[in-house]
Amino acid sequence: MAPGGTQQYWPSYHKKMIDDFFASGYRLRYSGGMVPDLHQILLKGGGLFSYPATQDKPQGKLRKLFEVFPFAFVYTKAGGMAIDGYNDLLSLGYSGVHDTSPCFFGSSNEVETVKEVYAQHE
Repeated sequence: MAPGGTQQYWPSYHKKMIDDFFASGYRLRYSGGMVPDLHQILLKGGGLFSYPATQDKPQGKLRKLFEVFPFAFVYTKAGGMAIDGYNDLLSLGYSGVHDTSPCFFGSSNEVETVKEVYAQHE
């Protein structure tokens, strides 16, 4: 588990989802950097990197063109999934070079859980 963003700004359902992952045996593997955390999840063969929409960053923090889309491509090619909470990240458009998006990268089981939780809070 590599949950990003400041916890005090997370939606309550996101915090509960992360807490539920930890309660079921997942462990924290958060370095504070997107690249090392995503690399570690790929090497380990599973897990979840999350950077949700937050109160202070409602459009997410990570930039689509430089961070989100390239890793979404890598994760989907590796057999995992990459979503914004609802939609496949590679299906999203952009209007500017610094557009951002919430993002979740990981193995299918974990990302499916994210989709289920987020679908209840659309």
